[in-house]
Amino acid sequence: MDAILPIELQAEAFSFSRPISAYEYFDTKISERNFCDPIESNISDEIMARLSSFSYLDENWDSNGAVQLDDATIENCFFLLQKLPKKYLQNISRDDISLTPYGTIVLDWTDKNKMLSLEIGDDSIGYFAKLANNETSIAESVKLEKNKVPNELVDIFYKFHS
Repeated sequence: MDAILPIELQAEAFSFSRPISAYEYFDTKISERNFCDPIESNISDEIMARLSSFSYLDENWDSNGAVQLDDATIENCFFLLQKLPKKYLQNISRDDISLTPYGTIVLDWTDKNKMLSLEIGDDSIGYFAKLANNETSIAESVKLEKNKVPNELVDIFYKFHS
């Protein structure tokens, strides 16, 4: 049987570092960041409402056999958006968020002649990016780990924004 710590030590054991901005999160080595660090969110109410509305859709929501969205997919989408710097969230609206009949959520960004499209699932993310000079980058399945943004995804956002 484990001993119970005095209340002072319990509070000390669960203390968090200062909140950091999403900019700081992306500008540090995120693979080494403590997942408990609080992040300030810049997600608009409009986007939050759009994503939340997806949880009410049943199987066959499109009358063509569409798969019901898994809660993990919506959670992954919220998690990713919470980690994005404000500069990325300013360029996405509710119309840039859509569902696929396969049970994934698609987020699209466009900027002049560049485009980035993420397809978020319950355990992975795929993306297609058309970058400067017509360079393209594609990934079909980047594995998502709990509370971590894959470095590959951070890299593609940097390339898109450059």
